Amino acid sequence: MTSELVPTLQAALAPVTVISGAALLLSAMTQRYGRTSDRFRSCLREYDHSHGDVKENLTEEVKLLYLRLHMIRVQIACVTSSLVLIAFTIFFLFYELSTDRQWFEFAAKASFILSLVLLTIAMIFFLSDILNSMQALRVNLSQRPELEKKIRHLRPNP
Repeated sequence: MTSELVPTLQAALAPVTVISGAALLLSAMTQRYGRTSDRFRSCLREYDHSHGDVKENLTEEVKLLYLRLHMIRVQIACVTSSLVLIAFTIFFLFYELSTDRQWFEFAAKASFILSLVLLTIAMIFFLSDILNSMQALRVNLSQRPELEKKIRHLRPNP
């Protein structure tokens, strides 16, 4: 039994490592969700008391923030689902050890692969969210034309 336990423990290390990384991602994503939803509510309050071009700019910013909130929600759902699948992976690995049924090994592999797919999807949405956040900043900056002219030429060097 001990000789079988060591490979199982070694196999469980990868999922446990992924749990740590995914938990850090989840923490960052929930913070982004909180900040974005706070900004969304702030824009709604500003919108209620604005007129003309300012109201039009706020409308555009609210649209972008709403899209970002949905994207962050997808990220959080993917990472959370991935964490659940990783927990199942560990469960399947140890249950296979105690029952010696081959299908638990297959289930462990399948759940681990699916968890990595979900993490990949979350990262794609995360990147998309970062790109959309820049659009929201541009909309906000367009409300300040004199400042926009001064910084328009600034771009990071690749």
